[in-house]
Parts: sequence; structure tokens; C-alpha cells
Amino acid sequence: MIRKRLTGVPAATGRRRYAGWTGPFRSSAGFSIIEFVFAVSVVGYVLVGFSATANTATMHFRHFRNLSQAVAIADAITEQLLIMDASDDSLREGTHTRYYNRTGARARRLGDRFYTGMWVVSNYEDVPGIRRIDISVSWMEKYHERQVNWTTYRN
Repeated sequence: MIRKRLTGVPAATGRRRYAGWTGPFRSSAGFSIIEFVFAVSVVGYVLVGFSATANTATMHFRHFRNLSQAVAIADAITEQLLIMDASDDSLREGTHTRYYNRTGARARRLGDRFYTGMWVVSNYEDVPGIRRIDISVSWMEKYHERQVNWTTYRN
């Protein structure tokens, strides 16, 4: 048995300490298995938190991008309806529908449809000669239908 050299002053108990002694079951070099498992679990929890935050941020970014595009489409429909001639077919009473792709352009094929722009033209009862136009743009996000609605008036 090799003993380490005695150092220092005797402890309060009257025994001398060995230099470098750290405890009966611990080596001064490396980590124990418990420390390693604890460190891995802490890192795991941190990574799960980051991934959940990134997923939520991506979902909210996608929602606000779609909402902004829907508002832009509804605004474009409103502008088109307000500058049209009063006798145009798009301003006759009833429901009218157009389909748009993700970029807001008119959809040319069935597979390109993402937004549905719909407007309902009706006579405004309070003021004769004025038409009420209810505009709605809808789209699907995951399993939920989202919508932007507003109303405008014209003669």
C-alpha cells in the first residue's frame, strides 16, 4: 500500500490528512456515471424546450403570413369592386367567388387554390341606390378554417 505524503497541521480531530484525498469512492480524474446521466438529462430538457419554442414560433409566423396575405387579397378585391363600372357582372346581386394561390395571385388550376375570396352583393335597405358588399377571404390552417371579413358600400 502506497500512502501519500502527510501534509499540513493536524485536523481538529487530531488526525492528519493525506494530500489529494477527495473521498472514499471518488477519483479526482473524470466524472462519475451519476454526474454524466444528470448532465445528459439537463441538456435533454433544454433541447426539448428549444424545439418546442421553435415549433411554436414557426406556427405563429405561418399564421401571420397567411393572415397578412388574406388581408391583402380582401383589400385587392375591395379596390377592384370599387373601381368597376356599376353594371359589371361582379356587382350584380348574389354571391361571387374567386380562388387565389399562396402568393395572392388568381389560381389557374384546381391544385393551386389556397385562399377563397367571396363577396356577397346586396341592396342596402337604409339608403336606396347603395349596395352593400360583404367580402370574405378564407383559408385552411392545419384542420381549422380561418377567415377575414369586412364590409364596404358603393352605388
